Amino acid sequence: MYDATLHRLHIFRTVVDQGGIQAAATTLGITQPSVSGHVKNLEGLVGQPLLKRSRGRRLSLTPAGELVYEYARQILLAADDVQRLLSELAGERQCQVSLAASDGLAHSLLVPVLVEFTRQRPEVMLSVHTGTLDDVQQALITGMAAMGVAATIAHIQALESSVIGTVRVVVVTSPHHPLAARTRVTVEDLSQEAFVTTLRSSSHFQLINRVLTDAGLDTYRIVMEYGDEFSVKNVVREGFGIAALLESNVEDDLQRGTLISLPLLPALRPIDVRLLYLPHKRFTAAEQHLIELLRALLGSP
Repeated sequence: MYDATLHRLHIFRTVVDQGGIQAAATTLGITQPSVSGHVKNLEGLVGQPLLKRSRGRRLSLTPAGELVYEYARQILLAADDVQRLLSELAGERQCQVSLAASDGLAHSLLVPVLVEFTRQRPEVMLSVHTGTLDDVQQALITGMAAMGVAATIAHIQALESSVIGTVRVVVVTSPHHPLAARTRVTVEDLSQEAFVTTLRSSSHFQLINRVLTDAGLDTYRIVMEYGDEFSVKNVVREGFGIAALLESNVEDDLQRGTLISLPLLPALRPIDVRLLYLPHKRFTAAEQHLIELLRALLGSP
């Protein structure tokens, strides 16, 4: 593999990521025969097929192809890191920092941090990719983002992480809901209510469900599930049901009085906000600056 050029590995990775030779050629802006030639040369170097070629079937990898793909991914990410670090050593002021963040944090809790970073480092182009926890993980693995931020209960497989803060989970409802007038609400009270949640197949639901389960709410009645937290919040604000949400995403509503945080005793335990990154990741000075701001403004020592 020592003779495999970065360019050839890049083409092979693109073929796999795009799902085929033609799609990779379009993405790379080169001809299909050129892509096929690079892949065949790489197979010649390895000494065995990397792709399972079956007409009419979706591209798949041989066991050797899986090994080479992972090798290519790691080598190309390391090469990108080296290029960024060399640019920094050369004194290039214009640089880019890429961050992937889960939707539940990106639209609320992280906004003041990212704005402050841009004010302090106006020469840096900050790119923020948002999505589910799975999207954040994929952005890191593919090199789309240098670091990620997400609310999680445990470590994420294949990634390094460190706690940089916490976020509370609160149970909210409309001011007109019968529970809104209570001075104390128990877990038993919640078990009788209609819940609105995010999709039960989502990582966000699994996260909130774990918090509720740990509090003793083993079973509860879900009457509606929605694709994102903000839609859930809007449904509850209309006077339908209750919901457990990240406090950072309902702060404005709580201040305006359009939602009420139920006085649950005992309170739900907070969720860790973690910085996520690939093992052995080396950060540039600008990336380290953003990490320091995240720790400072999110409350981590």
